[in-house]
Amino acid sequence: MRDERDGLLVLEGAAPGAVTALPSAIIIPFPSRRMPVAGSSKSLADDGSVSAVSDAISVALAPASAQHAPTHLAALGGMAGFAIQQMLLLEGGHAWAQPKRAEHLDRLLLSESERDGSLWFALQRAAHAVGAQHLPDPNTLLQSTLRCVGTTQFGVITLPLEYKLLQQPQATLSGLWAPVSRALVNDRASSARLPNALVQACARRVALDQKFVPPHVALRIIMQAALAMALIEARTIPGAALKPHVN
Repeated sequence: MRDERDGLLVLEGAAPGAVTALPSAIIIPFPSRRMPVAGSSKSLADDGSVSAVSDAISVALAPASAQHAPTHLAALGGMAGFAIQQMLLLEGGHAWAQPKRAEHLDRLLLSESERDGSLWFALQRAAHAVGAQHLPDPNTLLQSTLRCVGTTQFGVITLPLEYKLLQQPQATLSGLWAPVSRALVNDRASSARLPNALVQACARRVALDQKFVPPHVALRIIMQAALAMALIEARTIPGAALKPHVN
């Protein structure tokens, strides 16, 4: 079952001036309706790869953020969304040309088909495994994110006080991407594997943090961070690839 309420969406109800301005850096429109893309998903990363990703992020995060479950979840989600964007950019060609780019993002972030290995599918499975039933609607989260495009509210997640983030996803991503990608990515193959490893790390964290963040809240945090950071302009993130590899 899904929770259709908008209680934890991006900055809804926030007071004017409550956040600082962020760059207007949205580059990737999603399709108005999800369109299936043929083809199977890539093999899942093994547990060692997932552990390496989790360890690298824990080390690169500020200690307070690493120990704060909501902020850690947001960091993982932001990294996963941006890694998916970077993978498509580096592949270039049809993967980075509209409308295929939007279709691929939609599939890798939101698909409910197991064959696509999407972030949402992995999170939903992890939440169900720990007994959670009332989950957020990912399309409602997407629409909330898109409503904030071009505003100071974009990418800023507001939560009840007990889950309030210590650092918002864009700021966290800016500090994490360069050191984590340097530690984990040394060729095109490892770059292509990174998104899936991050997706699995997100799913694992839902179970690990369930005593501190209920799964339905964890899924909101991760998905909001991922959806926004999948759309951020690469030039705003230190260490990001800015154009496809040349063969």
